[in-house]
Amino acid sequence: MTITVKRPEGTVNFCTDLALRGEWEDAVENLEKVRQKEDSERQLTDVADAAHAVQDLEARMRASTLRFRLKGLPRKQWQELGAEHPPREQNAQDASMGVNASTFFDAVAKISIFAVLDAEGAPVDFDAKAEWDALADDMTDGQWREFGDEILRLNRSVTDVPFSRAASLLTRPSEENSTSPTPSESA
Repeated sequence: MTITVKRPEGTVNFCTDLALRGEWEDAVENLEKVRQKEDSERQLTDVADAAHAVQDLEARMRASTLRFRLKGLPRKQWQELGAEHPPREQNAQDASMGVNASTFFDAVAKISIFAVLDAEGAPVDFDAKAEWDALADDMTDGQWREFGDEILRLNRSVTDVPFSRAASLLTRPSEENSTSPTPSESA
């Protein structure tokens, strides 16, 4: 028997217009102020307008979000990349990870990213090997860390079949419609 391994895949959502975040925070604050006014001062249209302003900013941020699809690497390739990026001396983060974190994750990202999709799911022309460094240099540290966290998850954490309790509860047949025996019936 031949065993075929399909490595784990994951997604990083990357908002390209986080400048809208400040406007969104202002809009949420305004919505709360309008909602807290006494009933005599508050107009339903004011609340609705403030809520629509928040939702408009959220929609604009979603529209500027790209979905980066990544795949875990084969173990040997992961280890070879780690050897190519040894930890820096006197660097606690590198020592704990066993690699130079400032170069290793960029090298892995260039290999792991296999697709980029826009907000509607359409492919975006992005050559990770050629364009990753410039994009990564423009990111905040928090944005870059999301890629690093997903790379670690795909290569060091994903080992079993996931289980969604919510999906299970929503698709579980009701007791009156179930034809499967109960534990007491099958004993």
